[in-house]
Amino acid sequence: MKSLLIFISLWLITYSGLGAQPFSPEIPCQEGINLLPMYGGVAKCAGQLKADEDFFAYCDEHFDDREEASEHYREIGWNYMYGGDLDTAMKRFNHAWLLDEDNAAVYCSFGWLLGKKGKAGEAVPFFEKAVTMEPDDADLLMFVAVGYNELYDSTMDETYHKRALELLNKGLLLEPDNASIQDVINEIGRK
Repeated sequence: MKSLLIFISLWLITYSGLGAQPFSPEIPCQEGINLLPMYGGVAKCAGQLKADEDFFAYCDEHFDDREEASEHYREIGWNYMYGGDLDTAMKRFNHAWLLDEDNAAVYCSFGWLLGKKGKAGEAVPFFEKAVTMEPDDADLLMFVAVGYNELYDSTMDETYHKRALELLNKGLLLEPDNASIQDVINEIGRK
């Protein structure tokens, strides 16, 4: 009888979770998350997390810091976007975001790309996040304003045109001698 009680006690300890590892099933890999800004905000599976670790290791070896690497991948994304390969552009922008979530220019890039894909409503939060992150960066404000103007050109929604002019005027207040901002105001203001 005593041995039966010992067996039952050991069984209860083993299978009640007191002595066992916590159960955590593998998160299934979701396909196509690299085609969504910020990977769609979904939890990554073990294989995707391992790929991220390998990517970080590569970047840590080949760049001075992750901020530099982020800018590098953002620029590559723009090259793909200019070339019309919007899927690869999104993948590179995601790499840039993964490396530096505080890079406001990456959010602006997501906005531009979504605008190019005809998703104006999805682009706006990314533009606004960039502005919120760097409200005193005149060049970034100009970059976002031109993105808003692109949305206006594709939708003819006057809200986008007004927002573009607001951002350009704010940029000009920050840097009154910025000839690029004045040129964009002159171009956009004619519409």
